[in-house]
Amino acid sequence: MKFLAVYLNQIRVGFLSQIGDIYQFLADDAYLSEPHRPTLSLAYNVFGNDALTRQLFTEPATVLTRGLGRLPPFFDNLLPEGPLREWLAAERHTTLNDGLELLAAAGNNLPGAVIMRAEWPAESIKLKHNVNQKSAFGPQAIEAPLADAFSLAGVQFKLALSALDGNLRYTMHLEQGLDGEPIIGKFPSAQRNDMVYTEFSGMALTRMAGIETADCWLAPISALDERVQAPARTSSAQEFLAVRRFDRTPEGQRIHIEDFCQVLSLAPERKYGKRTDYETLAAVLLHAAVHGERQVAAYIRRQVVNTLLGNTDAHLKNFSLIYRDGRTPELAPAYDQVPVFLYFDETPFLAVNKKIDQILSAQTLKTYRELYKLLGLSTVLAAQIVKDTIERCLALWPEEMRHLPLTVEQRRKIEYRINHLPLVREVLRRR
Repeated sequence: MKFLAVYLNQIRVGFLSQIGDIYQFLADDAYLSEPHRPTLSLAYNVFGNDALTRQLFTEPATVLTRGLGRLPPFFDNLLPEGPLREWLAAERHTTLNDGLELLAAAGNNLPGAVIMRAEWPAESIKLKHNVNQKSAFGPQAIEAPLADAFSLAGVQFKLALSALDGNLRYTMHLEQGLDGEPIIGKFPSAQRNDMVYTEFSGMALTRMAGIETADCWLAPISALDERVQAPARTSSAQEFLAVRRFDRTPEGQRIHIEDFCQVLSLAPERKYGKRTDYETLAAVLLHAAVHGERQVAAYIRRQVVNTLLGNTDAHLKNFSLIYRDGRTPELAPAYDQVPVFLYFDETPFLAVNKKIDQILSAQTLKTYRELYKLLGLSTVLAAQIVKDTIERCLALWPEEMRHLPLTVEQRRKIEYRINHLPLVREVLRRR
């Protein structure tokens, strides 16, 4: 039997255990008895019904509290995929599927305000976790987190870095004992040297569309210190994309976030979701977020921009909630805004993205009116938000693209796409 204590900043929420191949999370009574407790996840919260909320946090063997062979969904989505997961497993000397050890390794530097600590619980807590389990599983110690380990969700290789000396120098970010602003360094792959430039451009165009977007800039790989340069040298590219973390303050304090796979209790591999998942996303924003209608409007503006950009990777893990006050959710700033369609002709493994693009390319004003109708909101307002967003992009993007690190061919493809989208053509006809 292994245990990790789950914290939100300095408040202990509960314990995550592993008994054989069964993982279980149960909240502490002390956390649940706090009337102004910070929010771990909307998945566990039933607004206006504290008794049901407590049940979701403490009932064993539910989809929220138990995982067979893998962590419960909220915790499973804290872990990276792809090369970063391989690196973390190698650093911890464990397997890719040992979720508890991977969380323990990166426990000091996880997304949001979650901290995982190796603590041994009281006997009463152990008994709750051991319900219907054989007593043969004795206690097993878990090592402390690795000093420089971290977890960042996603497949693309990235590093948790600190920007020092006014962004002139970058080193591995340690949650304790190091100055510097926390950032994420995103690095080009050997196959796609230009991805950092197209993502930087996508982020700039998203921001120009009036959408709150994570701040980012291009930085030379030569500005990385020596111990960071080795893992960062994944290609011959000379620059990486530095993204300012919105789940950390400039001083390094943690701000809690969760992505919508966590909100909807979906496994990471289900991140592309179904149409109804995105309708639920909008409904969550409307009913749970600060200024719900305003949040839904921000969401559909972002989806319109994704359609114009051909960002077919705007999946559920690329939409997050942020808890700036620790309790109340808002739509987090946009991130991972990449015009993926630019790579369709030369990248054969983007079949899922191509299918998504068929859906995006078929959108009309009716698409957004129907969403607003489903939510009980004004369909006239939905159409106006879409029109305003498109007209702003048409007015500002052509000049902006001339100053972005896009090739002439890439600019031409984006302009051609926008001008031939049914959604854009419909808006232009209705002027």
